[in-house]
Amino acid sequence: MTGGICPQCRNDTTIIPLESLDLIRICITEQCVIPKVCATCGLPTSRVVTFKRRRPSPQNDDDSPVLWYLGFGIIGLLFSTLFRRANSSKVRIQVPHCRQCHAEKPLEPRSVAFDELLMEFVVHREFAKQFDAVNGF
Repeated sequence: MTGGICPQCRNDTTIIPLESLDLIRICITEQCVIPKVCATCGLPTSRVVTFKRRRPSPQNDDDSPVLWYLGFGIIGLLFSTLFRRANSSKVRIQVPHCRQCHAEKPLEPRSVAFDELLMEFVVHREFAKQFDAVNGF
């Protein structure tokens, strides 16, 4: 982001709308403890939404196991599976989101950092406060 301008939408990210003052950006990793409050409204909830993202691959690795199997048999297939798992760049984060907020304001990650296994979300301040407390920040 250069000078507060989003490279994708070209909007000025330094302007904060008044309706979003109780919202804050946080980064959540796969290892974080998640509080049991809705990320959008900050009220208690047991409902959880799972976000899964995979790094786009420039090559089509769907054929990889087949090629390994044809070339090296069962050993090749096993090696291919292990190799793909070790090199996969997937991020999976679970975030509490109550039914009402899910219907009215769907939650989506603002960004994904595959190397750090984290996602950035805009969440309610109460969620962020409890998130920091349970994770010792």
